[in-house]
Formats: sequence, structure tokens, C-alpha cells
Amino acid sequence: MANAVVILLKSTCWQIARFTTRGIEASPSAELDWSQPQDEANRIYEGLNAGATGAHRVLIALDSPLCLSAAFPLPSQRQSRNHQAVSYLLEPHLPWSAEEVVVDFESSKAEAFAVAVFHDPIQLLIRKLEELGVLVESISPLARLALDWDLEHLAIREARFFVLQSNEDSVELWMIDRRRPVLWRHVPQPPASVIQELQVVALNECIPLPLILRGIGAELSSEIRELPDFVVVDNSDDASASVLDSAVRRAVAILSGAERAKIEFRRGTLVHPQRNRFIGRSLGLLQASVICLLVAIGVRVFQLGEEFNHQRIEAGDQQAEVFRSLFPGTPIPVGVKTRIEGEYAKLRGMRGDIVELPHNTSSIRLVERLLRSLPKDMRFRVLEIRIEQDRLYVVGQVREHADADRIADELRKVNLVVEAPSTHRLPQKGVEFRISAQLPARVAGVKS
Repeated sequence: MANAVVILLKSTCWQIARFTTRGIEASPSAELDWSQPQDEANRIYEGLNAGATGAHRVLIALDSPLCLSAAFPLPSQRQSRNHQAVSYLLEPHLPWSAEEVVVDFESSKAEAFAVAVFHDPIQLLIRKLEELGVLVESISPLARLALDWDLEHLAIREARFFVLQSNEDSVELWMIDRRRPVLWRHVPQPPASVIQELQVVALNECIPLPLILRGIGAELSSEIRELPDFVVVDNSDDASASVLDSAVRRAVAILSGAERAKIEFRRGTLVHPQRNRFIGRSLGLLQASVICLLVAIGVRVFQLGEEFNHQRIEAGDQQAEVFRSLFPGTPIPVGVKTRIEGEYAKLRGMRGDIVELPHNTSSIRLVERLLRSLPKDMRFRVLEIRIEQDRLYVVGQVREHADADRIADELRKVNLVVEAPSTHRLPQKGVEFRISAQLPARVAGVKS
């Protein structure tokens, strides 16, 4: 991320560092008067404009003397997600009350490493910077940012080890356990003080632990290597990098959104009450767009309702017309569809599942075909002609059984379907026959 800006706040001075295409560029330190937040904000803003133009998105890095840390056990797993509970657990280790500090922490299953900062002077300074248009993205301890960068690039397999970082006129001593800090000491630079602090922390360790040196001078490094309680691990990956250099490199990833600060003080009282002030205009446009969209949806829904109502009225008129054609002279009921469905159910109950209309066969046609087919050169007597629905029944008398078959054949010639005639001989003389016939369309199931 080009032009990533870090504002370093110390107890007595401030400094601006940028990560550019040319590398890390740091401004000279300037005196800081915490009692004049407006004046200091103006000077910092001028320093930002001296290096770049446009809106400023920055990370504020707090020097170690402004922060206090402690590691302590968690009573239960629930506290590992509750900042307020951790603040009260950290309170016995602080010179301030839990309400006067902003706290963030890193936790394992049973232990938390918490860092606190007194919020009053920092809060006033940040408010003034924001009024000038500076967008503060993150607030984090400088040393913790540098440690995060170092841990990512250290090649060490041990689960528990120490890291010693050079920070101008002091050093930062870290104890790491499973890639998490469990102890943080800010030690003045004189070699005697550093050696003494190392000897104190080594009292709680049973075996010599690995110690990684970052940016430590040759004189102090040689003295540390003589300590029997530590095993100095040589790490060739930019071992001379300072705390500021490593912190700025980590800030690049945080400001770009790729990473999140492990200890983040941009919470609680250090968050502006109007978080969306920098995008207020965009939010206003978004709200107006949403309102317009809702109005458009409402208008379209109303139009669809009118269309559906019009279609409903048309369908009602069509149903009424159908009802008049089916039941002429009957008053149209309120529920036309329900009445038609009721009549259909009745009809279905009488005729079953047949969906075709009844097939009407003309009786005259059947009689006409019968008369036309009767043989003219044969003596016979017709006793009965009966038509039931579409079936023709003929009862008569002939001389021989073959004569009944001839009549049946003649009926077939006029396109009637004739069953084999039933015959029986009469007591005196002659034969009585019964013939049943029907039109072929009914047999084929084809609608005439």
C-alpha cells in the first residue's frame, strides 16, 4: 500500500513514518505537549501534509511507556470473549481504574495477555485530528506491531522463547509461548539494565531458553551471549531491523485491510461517536437510492394489483357468460365458479370419470339402414324393432337359420356392427331370430 502513514506518539514527542516505494521514511521527532491537543493536532496535520496530499488514513502507534501489560489466568472460557470482564481482571495490575483505560487482549484457552492505555490525553488528540480530516484507522502499541512482523518472519521451531528488540534508547523484551506473548518488558538501553532484566525473567525458567536478538548492538549482544540462562539464536532475516521499521511494515498490511492488529485500541472511548462521519455523503446518497427503490417497488406493486384486479373482473364476466350458456334463465349466483364446480361434481357422480359429452345416435338413421338392408327376395316377418340409446334390436321370423345370417350380413353392408344372430326353431315351422347392431363409431370409441 503506497504512502501508508504511521503516527508514533511518545510520552514527550511525536514522529511520522511512511512506507513508500523508496522504503521507510521517518520525519524528525517533534516535541509533544499533551495539555494542548488542538495545537499538537494542527502541527501533526501540517506534518502529514508536508509528505502527502489528500485524505489521510493513518495508524497511530503508541510508544511502550504509554502502555501497561499483564498476563493472568481466565476464570472461565466465557471471559475470553468479553472485553469488559478482562478489563476488570486487569485492573489489579494497573494504576488506573478499569473505566479510565482502553483494553485489548490476546487469549488462549486459560490465560489472557492484556494491554491497557490511559485514554484521556489520547482521546482528545485523536478527536482534534479527526476534526481536521485525518482518518485514524487503527491504534496499537508500536512494539506489538513490530513483534507481529518479527514473529511472521522468524525461523524458529521452539514453542517457548524470548525476543529482544532494539527501540532507540531502550529495548523491548518479549516472552513468547506458542506464538503468543505472555510477558512484555520495556527496558532502558544501558546494558546493565538489560542484563539485569534478563536475569530476573530467567529465574522462573528451568532450562535455558532461546533468545532472538533484533537490532541489538554488538556490545550488548556480546554480553548477552555470555549469559548461561539463554541460548542466542542467530536469525539472518533482517536481524538489524529496528522496532519502528518492523512496525511500519506491519502497518502497511493493517491499513490495506489484509491484516488486523493483534492489540487494537480503536474501541470504547477511543472510537468516534459518529463512526460513519467520513462517508456521510455516500450514506445519504445510499439512503436516497434505497428510498427511490422502495417507492419504485411500491408503484410497481400497485400497478400489478390493478392489473390483477382487471383480470379478475374479466374472468368473472367470462364465468358469468359460461353460466348463462349452461343454465339459461337461472339467476347468476355470487360464486359462479363454485356453482359450476358443484354442478360438475354432480355430473361426475352420475357418469363417473367420463369427460366426453354423451354420444347421441339418430334412431331414424338406424331404422333407415335396417329397412334398406332387408333382402327383397326372401320371405321374413319382423316382429319387433327396438332402439335403446345407440343400439338396434330386431326380432323376427324366417324359414331357415341361414336366412337370419343373411339378414345380419346385409346389415353389415350398410356399415353397422352386427353381432352373430341368435336363432331357435319354432314348434310348428320356421325360425325366430334376434339381431343386435350399432353404428361403428361407438364401438371404436370415436366421437361422432
